[in-house]
Amino acid sequence: MFDVNDSIKVYRTYRHGDLPALKASEWVKGNLWRLSHLPLREEIIIDACCGGGLKSCMAALLGASMVIGVDSSFSAIEAARNLSSSLGVSDQCVFKEGRIENFEIKRADGVIFTAALHHITEWETVLESLASAAGKWMYLDWLKPMTGFFMKNRFCNLLPLSYRMKAGKRLFGKNDARYNIMALSDGSFFADRYCSLYKMVSKRRVRNILTRAGLTSIYSNSFGECHRLMAIRTRD
Repeated sequence: MFDVNDSIKVYRTYRHGDLPALKASEWVKGNLWRLSHLPLREEIIIDACCGGGLKSCMAALLGASMVIGVDSSFSAIEAARNLSSSLGVSDQCVFKEGRIENFEIKRADGVIFTAALHHITEWETVLESLASAAGKWMYLDWLKPMTGFFMKNRFCNLLPLSYRMKAGKRLFGKNDARYNIMALSDGSFFADRYCSLYKMVSKRRVRNILTRAGLTSIYSNSFGECHRLMAIRTRD
């Protein structure tokens, strides 16, 4: 049986500090186009579950006046701070350690919430809070249920915690390793894929939550294994 405390324990032991700052900074500068469609210039941005700070730094380089990144992993926050320093945007970026479920979220111009919604047990509550904090817009993505990635994760979660990464790596690692574009350690990359349980997130429920918060979807796609959605505030 899955225990949410197992997932939190595994996540906190990821070696996020292994994120190579030089490789990460090169990737950020070469992938600014990924956020270039967002209205970032002179905006205050919340990057929820920011990880190693890749998107936070991208937002800063694209003109955001301030980016507040939040993540529950201390080593991820340290890596994010190192990355922002190496890119010369540390004055624009503030990184805070803490679980997003417990973080006091204040209003910002925009909210970026990527690669994390499907990790959160009470994802609907967190999404409601973040949507309410989005003063102008919100950009998010999450893993589609029942995809190959999702089903591999569910299979591994049938095993005891201590065997999940080892079994997943042996069964699927040869194929999945090509997605490790940041050359993360196995203890970070494969633990994320096979040890933490991914929640089934309904696209319709996401849209309903955003609508109740006064946000209207203006862009949505479902390429690959993720849903991506952009919403703007149409009412308070």
